Amino acid sequence: MLKKLIASLNDVEEKYRGLYTEQADGTFKLDVVIEGMGDIEGLKQNNYDLKGEKIKLQERLEALEAAENERKNQGLLDNKQFEELLASKEAEWNAKLEEKENRAKALLDSVKSTTLQTSITNLAVELAGERSALIAPHITSRLSVEEKDGVFTVVVKDTNGNASAMTLEQLSEEFKNNSLYAPILKGRNSSGSGGGGDGSGGEGAADAATYEKYYNPKGADYNAAKQTELQGKNKELHDALVKKYDLDNPMVHIG
Repeated sequence: MLKKLIASLNDVEEKYRGLYTEQADGTFKLDVVIEGMGDIEGLKQNNYDLKGEKIKLQERLEALEAAENERKNQGLLDNKQFEELLASKEAEWNAKLEEKENRAKALLDSVKSTTLQTSITNLAVELAGERSALIAPHITSRLSVEEKDGVFTVVVKDTNGNASAMTLEQLSEEFKNNSLYAPILKGRNSSGSGGGGDGSGGEGAADAATYEKYYNPKGADYNAAKQTELQGKNKELHDALVKKYDLDNPMVHIG
């Protein structure tokens, strides 16, 4: 990227030196003019000025529309066209109401999404630590958010997708006691149902710790043969790691 001000022409490639003009203090200023826009240094100010003009024009337009509506309504009133006046006022209020409702809905949707994502992230980190991205999709399928009178509540769904009375703590225990997720759970050495860290049956956990480095396309240990090996031993973990490192995207293998 070309600098706006340089101390010497030696600071830029020779092909760009003609773009600079020497200043009184001996420095050189980038002097590029884009037709109709002025020099580069003025683009930022031009953009700021244009935004200001846009806001002023919008305010003027709204004022003109309000004045026109008032003039129209006054004419209806003067001519005692009360039904038409009522219809005009009703249309104005309906438009304002719709705008407010749309803003309120957008705000509620944002809060709902944030509430849900926070619960998913917290539980994923609690269960899997640095491998939270591997278990997050499974948690996502089990959670939803309900809103009642402005209060948002995280709801745990059963395996069929129906709302249940389960709590987040109970869902956490369900994941911990499911041997399917043992290879990616934080601090889990057992592939059994709720076993402790006695060091027995820890092949699944070892798979995650041992094989993940072979899936990082930017790492020195990236190894397609090892990926195939894990696919045969633990396909779900293999698929999760492929998704985590976006290996189905050919662009990740470039550079």
